[in-house]
This record gives sequence, structure tokens and C-alpha cells, in this order.
Amino acid sequence: MKDWPELSQELAQLKRQGRFRQLKNIEKKEGPYVYVGGRRLLNLSSNDYLGLTTRLRLEEILAELASAPTGAGAARLLSGNHFWYEQVEELLTALFKRPALVFSSGYTANLGIISALCGRKDVIFADKLVHASIIDGARLSGAAFFRYPHLNYEALEGLLKKHRFRYRRALIISESVFSMDGDKAQLAPLCELKERYEAFFLLDEAHALGVFGEKGLGLSEEEGRLGEVDLLLGTFGKALGS
Repeated sequence: MKDWPELSQELAQLKRQGRFRQLKNIEKKEGPYVYVGGRRLLNLSSNDYLGLTTRLRLEEILAELASAPTGAGAARLLSGNHFWYEQVEELLTALFKRPALVFSSGYTANLGIISALCGRKDVIFADKLVHASIIDGARLSGAAFFRYPHLNYEALEGLLKKHRFRYRRALIISESVFSMDGDKAQLAPLCELKERYEAFFLLDEAHALGVFGEKGLGLSEEEGRLGEVDLLLGTFGKALGS
């Protein structure tokens, strides 16, 4: 392999600055605590908000998985669906009162949904602090892409006024609870703007699912706006303990 001295220099600089990231093996978990190198540490980096990963009866679940296929072999659209996918999607449909589709991760969901809905004739408006998966999905779509200052809905309306009707479809995207700062979006102005400017509204509820709402369905349920948000995205990998 060709030697890249500039990469070696950059890595050395990261190490000097204490910014070189490495994987750390966790030896054991006890509720909110983990053991690393024999030390008991409080885990403040996890998204396991409800602590479900330490409360699930994994032995019973693993026994039920004994009859599960060990590999799909291809996309389920090609090689066949599994009834467990169907059961989960039917449950989500019943809870959220809309059709549901399960992806392999939240990242692939944002990537797939945004790039499928938008193309070169369309425009996307997103909060400055949305997750990288949303940015990647917007870029992959080929649509015009504008980012408004964090939680600044006057700036968003300015962008909508200037650009929205130069394009076919418009998509407004926000997280409900932002992973960067932990603050919340204001759903009322977002829902009003999407109606006024004939746009679709995608709300990423990854960090709100299981935390907000009477049934844990997210901030849109908490604020009574489930029916106003066109597209909802969540993940099983945070509060739901996947």
C-alpha cells in the first residue's frame, strides 16, 4: 500500500492534541455503569435512555430466535420478507396511524427516504444541526439543499420565500430532540410553514421516541401534532434498547 506521509502527520497531530479516537472494550455492564480496564465507570455516552438493555430478559428472547433464519441473502423485497418484519411494521402502523417501513438503521432510513422522495427538480430545507445522515441523504438526492440557522424559523421562512416555488417539491427536515445540543424543535411554526409553502415535513424523532408523549411516540405526540407531520423517523437503537 502506498505510504501517505500527510495522513501519518495528521494522525500524529491528533494524538498530540488528545483527539485520537480509539475503541475501548467494555468488560461488563451494570445498569448505568460499565467496567473498562477493571475500573467501574458511569456511562454518560449511551442513548439507552430507559435502561432497557439491562432489564430485558435476553435468555427468553434468544430462545424465541432459535428458529430464525441466519441470513437474508438479499434484500427482503427480492429474497422474501420475514413475518417478524411484518409484525413490527403492523405494530408501528397501529401506533402511529400511518404505514410503516423498517430499515436496517436510522442512518439508512434517512438516506433512503430523502433520496427516494427528492430529486434534482426538488428542494430541501434543514436545520443547521440535523444529523449527518440527513445531510448525506439530501446530498445523495441531488436536490437543491438549504440549511437554516438552528431553531431560527424566521430564517427558514426567508429561505422558503426565496426558493420554494422555483422547484417542484419541497421538503422541510428537522430533528425533534437534537442530538448535538439536546434542545427541542418548535413544531408549531414548522407545521405552519410546511402548510403555507406547500412543503412536506420530515421529523426525525430518534432521540424523542420512548421519551416524550403519553405512549412514548415522540415530541409530535407530546404536542398533539402527530397528524400534521408528514414523515416520522425513529430508531430502535436508543430508548428502545435495541
